[in-house]
Amino acid sequence: MRSIEEIVALYNHRRRSLGPVHQQMQRVRELANGDIIVPLNELDRNAKSSVANLLVQGLDQMSMRISSTMPSPYFPAFREGSERSKEMAGLRKKAMLSIWDQNRMNMKMRRRARHFLAYASAPVILKPDFKTLTPRWHVRNPLDTFPCPSDDPDNPVPYDCIFTYRKPY
Repeated sequence: MRSIEEIVALYNHRRRSLGPVHQQMQRVRELANGDIIVPLNELDRNAKSSVANLLVQGLDQMSMRISSTMPSPYFPAFREGSERSKEMAGLRKKAMLSIWDQNRMNMKMRRRARHFLAYASAPVILKPDFKTLTPRWHVRNPLDTFPCPSDDPDNPVPYDCIFTYRKPY
């Protein structure tokens, strides 16, 4: 178990090391939210801009296209030829589809695809739901996520991760 001082030191170190990456992510967010004014020199001052912010439309369309097809879970039978084993494999598949349905995975995958396209990161946390005894997916904001550095860039699961969030006073 780490002390609070160690966690704060890790957070400050990761925030400094990820600073340039997070600044780029914030610029993309500002552009998508319309907070950045893009000057158009070819228009005179009286003409209104007819150029739309295509970033938002592109992000939405591509994320919806990516998430339009959900993966099909496959659970093989443990013993080939066994009818009971095939039934259990079918039951496992139905259970997984039920968990995805309870988590509204189509909406979460759309948001994750948008995060991935905009920020090249789509963090998620799986937490147990003790009421239904199923896992719950929680999509996190990539700008508030500080994973530990890793030697293996292909490893999707960091050893530890710090998440930040704001609470009103």
